[in-house]
Amino acid sequence: METNDEESTEQEPTPDEQAKSSSGMIRRKFLRAAAVGGVCVAILSVFVSAFDFFLGKARSLVGRLLDKFEESIAREAPRRIPGVKNGVQKGKLENEDEYRAFIASLGLKYISATEVIRPHRNIRNGIPNELPPQRTWKRLSEALLAADAIREELGVPLRMINSAYRSRHYNAECSGAVSNSYHTKNMALDLVYACSPKEAAKAAQKLREEGVFTGGIGVYSSFIHIDTRGRKADWGMSV
Repeated sequence: METNDEESTEQEPTPDEQAKSSSGMIRRKFLRAAAVGGVCVAILSVFVSAFDFFLGKARSLVGRLLDKFEESIAREAPRRIPGVKNGVQKGKLENEDEYRAFIASLGLKYISATEVIRPHRNIRNGIPNELPPQRTWKRLSEALLAADAIREELGVPLRMINSAYRSRHYNAECSGAVSNSYHTKNMALDLVYACSPKEAAKAAQKLREEGVFTGGIGVYSSFIHIDTRGRKADWGMSV
């Protein structure tokens, strides 16, 4: 007896179908890889944010410890210049070239490094002032940029920077200065503009409202004080 067995056969896919299948597989693999990559990026972002947070806290703690260390040094006998009561230090101050370069890097439109450095040469009651510690240089950036913006707003020259950073020993010799002055933290400027202090203070208040800086504004008989304490404070507006 003869049998008529037929062997089952499958139709081979056409080249177009093969291409579509391959393309779909590649797309699915890409989407899976993208999903995995997205999860990895999210996890990495969390770790980076946490690292930045703790690094910021560590820097803040180190800064406070160094400030306390400087306070302990300030309790020691200050360096005095023999034979000089009040005057100006001659020659270059320590790290002056580096500080000039830092100020130049801020891109100020009106204020020069020479103007900023000038009050650091002062001598009061035989005690010389000095340039700020390098770790505090960036602290003055916001105040300097604000002072430059006030000059732009007023449209009159900045005649003088009366005071910027003050060492704790020098600050103790300044009439009316408090021991925890923002000048000792390199976060304050006393500014003399070619206008009344009240007019300069109004310009400073306007710029503060616009977010140029966040801090205090004080009005004195011949100058204004600005600082970047991180919160609003005003005094002397009736002067």
